[in-house]
Amino acid sequence: MCDFLETVITDHLENDIKVVSSTSTRDALHQLENEHFQIVLTDLNMPGHSGYDIVKKALEKDKSMQVIFLTGDVQMSVALTCFRDGAAAMLTKPIDPTNILKVVCMCMERLDYWAEVFKRFSRD
Repeated sequence: MCDFLETVITDHLENDIKVVSSTSTRDALHQLENEHFQIVLTDLNMPGHSGYDIVKKALEKDKSMQVIFLTGDVQMSVALTCFRDGAAAMLTKPIDPTNILKVVCMCMERLDYWAEVFKRFSRD
């Protein structure tokens, strides 16, 4: 799944996007602590811990981070918890490349919008 998502994103979006992948929750949490990310895509069912741990940690670190979670097992209570805690989007498996690109682009537009808003307010 990681290779698929990485290929879809790097092949179809701007060249200045850095994509980092992880196959375990432990590794992903370590990366979140040591690097800055603007967008995080995570599967809710990962080896080690729940992918929800990644969503929670990402949003604790930076509330403006755009978190997209992927799931093959849609449980409304889990989805509502993630959205309540600030996740930007949810995609269900199987993942359609067009949908992932649309959602990532939507998150990039949100980040650009808020960067412009903060820039305007900081001038005043």
